[in-house]
Amino acid sequence: MIFFTTLIVSLLTVFSTRVSLLRATTKYGGFSKSCYSISVQGRNNLKALCKDHNSRIIESSVDLNKCIGNIEGKLTAQSGGYTQSTRNCAFKRGSILFCECRTSQGKYKRSNINLNSLVGNINGILKC
Repeated sequence: MIFFTTLIVSLLTVFSTRVSLLRATTKYGGFSKSCYSISVQGRNNLKALCKDHNSRIIESSVDLNKCIGNIEGKLTAQSGGYTQSTRNCAFKRGSILFCECRTSQGKYKRSNINLNSLVGNINGILKC
C-alpha cells in the first residue's frame, strides 16, 4: 500500500511539474477574448481596444515584427521581422495572419499563424 501511495505522489509531482513548465513556455496568448475592434494597420501593427483588470477600455498596439518570424517559408512565433521576407499578408477570421513567405531558395510558400497563440492582453496592453 505504501508503494502505491508513493507511486501516485511521484506521478502527481511529475505531472504538476510538466504543467508548470508548459505554462512557463506559453508566456502570452488569447488576446481576442478580451479585445475587440482588432485590425492590422500597415503590414505589422496589430491594434485593438482591450479591457484592463478594471474593465476599462484601452487602445493598444503591438509591432508584430517583434512576435513573428519567417523560417523557410513558415510564419513562426519568434521575433524576426517577418515583413522583410513576406508578401500579400492579410488578417482574417479575427486573429489569423496569412502571408506568402519567402524561402532561402527565393520561392514563396503560403503560411498562416494564429495571433491568439502568441499575443496576449496584459492589463489592457497587447504583448507578445
